[in-house]
Amino acid sequence: MNINKIVAIALALVFTLSLFAGCGSSTPVKEKDAGEITIFVDSTMKGALTAAATAYTKPVREKPEREKAIILINSASTEDIVKKLEDGEYADAVIVIGADQLDALDAVSGGKDIVIHSSRIEFTGEDGVPYDAAIVNSSDRQSVVQGFFDYLTSDEADAVLAEYGIEN
Repeated sequence: MNINKIVAIALALVFTLSLFAGCGSSTPVKEKDAGEITIFVDSTMKGALTAAATAYTKPVREKPEREKAIILINSASTEDIVKKLEDGEYADAVIVIGADQLDALDAVSGGKDIVIHSSRIEFTGEDGVPYDAAIVNSSDRQSVVQGFFDYLTSDEADAVLAEYGIEN
């Protein structure tokens, strides 16, 4: 076999392997399809939301799509969450103390809707603390978040949230 044939075969092999290597890079897309969502949540509600997320993703025969969801909880103070969103950090949803914080986001953005107002959910914590949740307008997983929000307003979630003093 001459050297030109060996080089040609080697190049063809490298090219073929590089094509297969590129196929492996689609993992993040598969995770998105599986329902990975990021929620910025006020740290005072972190425990309740973590418990609700765990209950939501528990295998349920009637709702197998829920166990594919991956819920990433990023907790901080409400002020820090607002600042993160103002600075353009990515989140699929937010849960903050008070409706005025969600309204303030739109005000600082020059009137552009940061959150989808029709997706808003209100909760009441211990001592009457108001929590407001909403889907972020720029989320590329809005339907997955809406599924989790639907759960958060269900009787099933009420029992989980009540353990943390949170009411719908």
